[in-house]
Amino acid sequence: MPQPSGFQAPAPSPVRPFAWRPGVRAAPATLRYTLAIALFGLALVARFSLMGILPDQGFPFLTFFPAVILVAFLAGFWPGLLAAVLSIVAAWYYFIPPGDAFAGLSMPDVVALVFFSAILLVECVVIDLMNRALDGVHRTQRLLRASEHRVRHVLDRLFVAAGVLDLDGTLRELNEAALQMGPLDRKAAAGCKLWDLPWWDRDALRQARVQDAIDRAGRGETVRFDIALGPASAERRTVDFQVAPLYDPQDRVVALVACAVDVTPRLQALADLERSRAQALEAAHAAERERQVLDATFNAVPAGIIVADASGRLVRMNRATERIWGLAPYSTDIDGYGEWKGWWAGDSPRAGQRIASHEWGLARSLRGEHCTDVVEVEPFGRPDERLVTQLSSAPVLDPQGRVVGGVVVQVDITARIEAERALREADRQKDTFLATLSHELRNPLAPIRAGAHVIALSPMADERLRRAAAVIERQSALLTRLVDDLLDVSRLKFGNLVLQTIRVDVRRVVEAAVETSRPQIDAAGLDFRLRLPDAPLLVQVDEARLAQCVSNLLNNACKFTPAPGRITLQVQAAGEDRVSVCVSDTGQGIAPDMLGKIFELFAQERRSGMGGNTGLGIGLALTRRLVEIQGGEIRVHSAGPGQGARFEILLPRVQEAVGMPAVGAH
Repeated sequence: MPQPSGFQAPAPSPVRPFAWRPGVRAAPATLRYTLAIALFGLALVARFSLMGILPDQGFPFLTFFPAVILVAFLAGFWPGLLAAVLSIVAAWYYFIPPGDAFAGLSMPDVVALVFFSAILLVECVVIDLMNRALDGVHRTQRLLRASEHRVRHVLDRLFVAAGVLDLDGTLRELNEAALQMGPLDRKAAAGCKLWDLPWWDRDALRQARVQDAIDRAGRGETVRFDIALGPASAERRTVDFQVAPLYDPQDRVVALVACAVDVTPRLQALADLERSRAQALEAAHAAERERQVLDATFNAVPAGIIVADASGRLVRMNRATERIWGLAPYSTDIDGYGEWKGWWAGDSPRAGQRIASHEWGLARSLRGEHCTDVVEVEPFGRPDERLVTQLSSAPVLDPQGRVVGGVVVQVDITARIEAERALREADRQKDTFLATLSHELRNPLAPIRAGAHVIALSPMADERLRRAAAVIERQSALLTRLVDDLLDVSRLKFGNLVLQTIRVDVRRVVEAAVETSRPQIDAAGLDFRLRLPDAPLLVQVDEARLAQCVSNLLNNACKFTPAPGRITLQVQAAGEDRVSVCVSDTGQGIAPDMLGKIFELFAQERRSGMGGNTGLGIGLALTRRLVEIQGGEIRVHSAGPGQGARFEILLPRVQEAVGMPAVGAH
């Protein structure tokens, strides 16, 4: 039988035949025969000492019987036989008349001597047989004790708690594991009923269950179940408990064996496993639900999606792909992409050329590229139809960054392209209409203004007529400015605006703009402050257009700054290479959400006619475009409504060439 790891059975003590009494028989032969002679001599001396006590003709052999018995018992058969022979000879020689001689024997003496010899011989034989029997008995006892010791050693090394019971449940033996489970004392536990041990914490239900198991085992049944040990607490242990019968050779139940194994870790592991299983099932259900959501999302996305593995084999498409491509095939590799018909479109330099199989975005994504292309495609089964689509593709990477697949998203932008074309055409027609309208409106404005001027100067006109003429002249001037702005916008749109740039002192340009806007500033009752540098600042611009831009900013500040507000115009160098022209006011300010849109065409924070707004929303857009085409930029800042506004024009500064004075230089 294999032994547990680390187990070493104790060696049984050697069974020496006479270890239970003085080991004379195990002594050397010389010593044993010497003992025989000595005991014989002692018996002979004792017989001589009894000569006056015992009758001469009686008991001649009396002291020799115990001597032979002792020698045979202590020293063995042959020393006993020697003592017997010596005793026979001594009795014959000394104690059978006539004595002190080996004389002839009478018949009674012969019978007595023969009888004496036979008795001694029988004593030696009987004593030897008895010694052999005793040796066997003690040898068996030794073996039993050694076996018992080994069994106990094995039981104490078992991790299973085990014990032997009487049929009535009385505990007779416990191993070390059972004692540690309690803990119990071996002597105190022996003789107790198993159900009375402290393991059950005086729980009547558990005690009754153990007692029932013992009763059933006494009837030959093996009973096994799990039961808790100790009081109810977080540290309570559960054991796998079993009671089984022990049989004698006649198949009678003579004892019971009970064993218990602590299965708390196993039960905890099973509970953990069950929890893990429940969690795994929940995770699987959640993954399935998520997959269903992803599938639904995948198919609900209005863009076509195609997924390929690392070899280029198409593994998945959504429903939107079918709407774009029709019944598309699942190509098995990149070469198979050649059956997908597509042409470069949009701004591609290869627009109109057929797309090769390895040029498709999905094929390029398998090489690790991210692609965005506009292509024209021909759906499968619809040869007369062309669709313009936008493709976006990307590689699918594993945690190590290796390409394991690719995905492409395709959006049908045919309707958008058509709408953009229609919008561009409508925008072109609008620009044409505005240009034509501006020209047509500008023609009658000049005679209207002239007529109003004549009426105002006529001596026949009364005060009311002169006021009406002044209104006509003022409004026609405003209308003329609006028409001129529209004409400038149209020229910029069609690229017909011609700039006449010269190197000029920006101070002169600003003074001209102030002169143009001064009447409006004075009429608004505003505090105007002009700050010019002492030294000239030269710029290469169209003088009239730059003055128009500054005047637009001043007029815009007048419209949105209530009296008695302040407008400040400051000119200064912005570093070594730029010139700053800044118009700031203390007016209504600009909302934060309008700062990014204030320069867009027709953009207005308030509708025309409200909050001082009387324009079309083209002045600031025109100003930005005029500044930009002259190499500058315009910025706006406002802390919010009621905090005023600040517009700054930044222009490239030029240096004055030797011998070439700038226009307007002081």
